[in-house]
Amino acid sequence: MLSYKTGTVMSVINVIGLIVISLTCCFSSQSSQQTEYYANLITQRVLNAQKYQPPDYYKGFDVSEKYTAPKDFGVFDFIVVGAGAGGSLLARRLSEAHDWKVLLIEGGGTSDDFVDIPAAFNHLLTSEYSWGFKTTPQKVCEDSIGSICTYPRGKGLGGTTLIHTVVHARGIPSDYDYWEKLGLDGWSFDDVFPYFKRYENASILKDIDPDYHGFNGPFAVENYRNSSEFEEAFIAALGTFGITKTDYNGQKVYGYGRSQLATHNGKRNDAFKCFISDVINKENLQIQDNSLVTKVLIRNATAYGIEFIHDNNRYIAKATKEVILSAGSVGSPQILMLSGVGPANELLKHNITLVKDLPVGREFQDRPGISMYITTDRFEEADLKAVIAQYLQGHGPMSVSQRTVVAFYKNSRNSPVEIMLLDGEGFTVYNNSVNFGKTGLKSFGIRTALLKPKSVGNLTLASNDPLQFPVINTNLLGEPDDEESIIEALNFMADVAESEPMKKFNATIKDDTACKVFPFRSKRYWKCYLRTSMSDHALHPIRSCKMGTNPNDSVVNNRLQVHGISNLRVVDASVMPTSVTGHQFGTVFMIAEKASDMIAEDHGNIINSSR
Repeated sequence: MLSYKTGTVMSVINVIGLIVISLTCCFSSQSSQQTEYYANLITQRVLNAQKYQPPDYYKGFDVSEKYTAPKDFGVFDFIVVGAGAGGSLLARRLSEAHDWKVLLIEGGGTSDDFVDIPAAFNHLLTSEYSWGFKTTPQKVCEDSIGSICTYPRGKGLGGTTLIHTVVHARGIPSDYDYWEKLGLDGWSFDDVFPYFKRYENASILKDIDPDYHGFNGPFAVENYRNSSEFEEAFIAALGTFGITKTDYNGQKVYGYGRSQLATHNGKRNDAFKCFISDVINKENLQIQDNSLVTKVLIRNATAYGIEFIHDNNRYIAKATKEVILSAGSVGSPQILMLSGVGPANELLKHNITLVKDLPVGREFQDRPGISMYITTDRFEEADLKAVIAQYLQGHGPMSVSQRTVVAFYKNSRNSPVEIMLLDGEGFTVYNNSVNFGKTGLKSFGIRTALLKPKSVGNLTLASNDPLQFPVINTNLLGEPDDEESIIEALNFMADVAESEPMKKFNATIKDDTACKVFPFRSKRYWKCYLRTSMSDHALHPIRSCKMGTNPNDSVVNNRLQVHGISNLRVVDASVMPTSVTGHQFGTVFMIAEKASDMIAEDHGNIINSSR
């Protein structure tokens, strides 16, 4: 059985894992019906995650009558494929033009109250809310069966915003100015900044630069409301290395800040909830869930609809204006290639009729992330009744995915690096399945990610069968410079963990991996460490449908239109030409906001009149 590589280790500080361990003794006397409901929900869902066997194909979409003609699903002005960060926001904006009929179609279904718990994210990675993708053998997965990593991507109304870590970090101005230098007119920071402000509502954020935030958008952002002595020590430790306080979504990004979170009253603020829930009953917006899009229909180099599977039947939906793919960095390139848009040799290999030769999937890229765990004797056993009560009041450890402090800095190679505190305040885990088999240890963690890696992978088709998962080669740490950079980041994490402010916790870096045969902190030790379960993907994939000016090395133009195909756009992280100094979903929101204006311009309409 394969599972997400950091799942067991991260449970050391995962509140949900603790709740399961302690449920029997702690919840039997609960009188609150709401608390009892959450106790039962958490118990069942965590047990489900522990037993979950991810599918190895798009299970549930088998067609009962393969040779019958697809059924007619109707005609729309716009069809948006994927209800994640890009698709949910874009569908909302398009529906603001009341004479446009919009179809938003999604492979998964609705979420539940368990998904709303930010601290539950690690269990959601191995659940029905993730498609179940896997990578080809990777260096960072050498201690997994066949060196294969699982590769979670969100499945459901909300997409990957249902399962991510809720940290909102949008990048720095130079990230987007570089896009303009690549020839992408209209994508400088000055151009895109208004779109960042448009979606955001930062009304309750603290310690921010108000000139760099929006306050009237539908997407609420808030700080984690609790603090701990570990946070204070971590912040002091960063200060000893010259990392100072900042608003990392403001003018000065490099520095530390308490996490700005995609939560509202302590609950996950996913894209569908944020952008669609209050417009779901609009007559010109139709939501179709549990439906797998298998191809875009293209005639005479013009997209005119989609084919999809729902309830074991095939359907065709037609679009009079545009088909817009927002299926993410895995889904969008797969759909394009199944539709005949992609590398000619790849399509020929799978007997797919070539419509347009474009480098779809050729530059798939993700980031390396790695965690370090520290033991301490300064935890107190959690009062779980109080923990649930805090969550129901909108705060407490269940309202954050452990990432309570976020910092950005540049390493000696002038490459941006992220470092985060994984705060385990108040949580003690006693079972032997975590903490490397040692009972009674108490842990918190530090995590780092290389934000602008040089290594590039690829995404290809397994076959022309739309029910087969694509082949994902992330090539993580494929470039030697990336490995050297992440080793430097590991040494910095160790310096922080061993600094004077951390000594009062009797903090000790765990050295219980197979790598302890090498001298601690030696290069051989770190090279080994990178290949253990401590290392993984940051799960921020980009570039598989890259934006650019030349069809020989890009898939869409600066207006997100697929080169050489009319009425077909891509609006998601796959179009990002380079990585940004932050997390991806804020950038995708911006891309979708900008796309809505470009679409309105191209079709001579006025939308977003409510702004």
